[in-house]
Amino acid sequence: HEIARDKCQSEPLVLSYTSTDATLNLSNGSIQATAMGGSGFKFRLNGGPAQDSGHFTGLVAQNYRLNVIN
Repeated sequence: HEIARDKCQSEPLVLSYTSTDATLNLSNGSIQATAMGGSGFKFRLNGGPAQDSGHFTGLVAQNYRLNVIN
């Protein structure tokens, strides 16, 4: 995972996540990410659009890059 953060923020950013692996040849995997150490976080998976929720579903078996933005 990669953490993007505001350099002016003095509170440390803590990212935690859980994942459920996809079944072979299915799109049923998921990631649930949570960020602490500030507010107004947005989450982005593999450079896609940022979203308010850290919950991503319908994922296939592969590696993912998770960005947390505030």
